[in-house]
Amino acid sequence: MTPHELEFSSGYWKNGCFAELARFPVENVHAVDETKVARHGSLNQLAEIASLMPSMGAANAIDVRAGETVIVIPATGFFSSSAVVVALALGANVVAGSRSQESLDALITHLGEDGRRVTPVALTGDTELDSANLRNATPGGHGADAYIDYSPPGAASTTHIVAGLMALKRYGRCCFAGVILDNVSLPYALIMANCLTLRGQFAQSREDVVQTVRLIEAGILKLRKTIVGPFPLEEYDFVMKLAGESRGWEKMVLFGP
Repeated sequence: MTPHELEFSSGYWKNGCFAELARFPVENVHAVDETKVARHGSLNQLAEIASLMPSMGAANAIDVRAGETVIVIPATGFFSSSAVVVALALGANVVAGSRSQESLDALITHLGEDGRRVTPVALTGDTELDSANLRNATPGGHGADAYIDYSPPGAASTTHIVAGLMALKRYGRCCFAGVILDNVSLPYALIMANCLTLRGQFAQSREDVVQTVRLIEAGILKLRKTIVGPFPLEEYDFVMKLAGESRGWEKMVLFGP
C-alpha cells in the first residue's frame, strides 16, 4: 500500500466493523435479497461470505470451470475449506489435500452429498509420494486442471506446493492465494516444460463479490459453516476462545450489536 492509501484506510476507515458507526466505500456495498438467502439458511449465516469471496477470487483468477478437477491445499482451514465449497459450486470436482486424514474425513462428512465430489489425500511430506497420490486421485490419474494453494504464513519450506504443481496436467493453472511472506522454492523446469500458469490473487474483485452473492441467493453456493452467536463485544475473551477451538471449516463465531 502507498503512504496515501495507508493514511486513508487508517484514518477515514479506521476500526472497520468494530466502529460504533461503520463506514464503507459505496463501491464495496452490495444489495442482497434477504428473502432468497432465507430460503437456504439464516441471515447470520451470510457472515460466511467473508471466506467465500476471496475463494471465489482465487477460483476465478485461474478460470475454474464446471467438470474440471481442482486440487485445494491445504483444504481444512478457514479460507481453504471455502475454496473447496466454491469449486464445488462452480461445478468442479475437488482433490483435497491435508496432513490430517481425520480432518479430511470430517470435512467430507460436513459437505454432505457434495462430499462425494471430493477426494481426500493425506499429505506425508514426501514430495514424490504426495504428488503421485494427488495425481492418482484425479480422473484416470491424468492430473488436475487447476490447483488453489492457501498456504499459511509458516509454510515457506513446505513440500506440498511442489507436490501440487507436479500433480497438474500440462497447461495446468495454479493460484497462490495464501499468505506466505518468505521466498518459496519452485520447480522452474517443471513449470516451463509443462507450460504451467502461476497466478497470485489477493482477496477478490467487485465482480467476484457479485457472483458470490448471486450464487448464494440461488442456493448453488451453499452456506456451510455453523454460526455461533452473535455475542456482544464485552465477551471478547470468551468469543476468541470459542473461535480458537473451532476447526476452520466447521463454524464461525460472531460479534453483534
